[in-house]
Amino acid sequence: MAERDIIKANSIRDSIIAAGHLIKNTISTLERTERNSDNIKFLVIIEGQASRKPYRVNDWMNNYTLSYLRAQYLNEFWKKNGIELESSQCQVIISGSGEGGVPRYNPDDPEYNLKVKYPNPAEYKKMYNSIEEKNQRFLIHIVPVIGNIDVTKAKIDSLKENQ
Repeated sequence: MAERDIIKANSIRDSIIAAGHLIKNTISTLERTERNSDNIKFLVIIEGQASRKPYRVNDWMNNYTLSYLRAQYLNEFWKKNGIELESSQCQVIISGSGEGGVPRYNPDDPEYNLKVKYPNPAEYKKMYNSIEEKNQRFLIHIVPVIGNIDVTKAKIDSLKENQ
């Protein structure tokens, strides 16, 4: 691997680590500043996304599995670098949206105008794939969960009686 490629890869890793610290610090700050901090919890959903480049070997080896594994490996990478998001007030959910999910780059979008700019099929495919590769990424959702909803049988029976 060329030295330039190693430098670029390390720069990307550093950015991913910085993003993990930012997420961890954001959650920690929200937990500390919330007046009733026992009453607020968080779900962090690490969503892996895949490009629409065809990959389907079978029901288990496909873009949905790749996107899930992308999210799982990100969580493991963060843990190896001292970023543990899971806590008593934060649950981490690993997910993969395969070729779906939003937002996405769409090579067929008129803004790219690929068919006009690249009438040669080989050039068109190369540009299409280069845009689609941008969808090989992560999307992090931070969802606050405030309070507990009482769904015990006693509570439901009580509600029925008051109707």
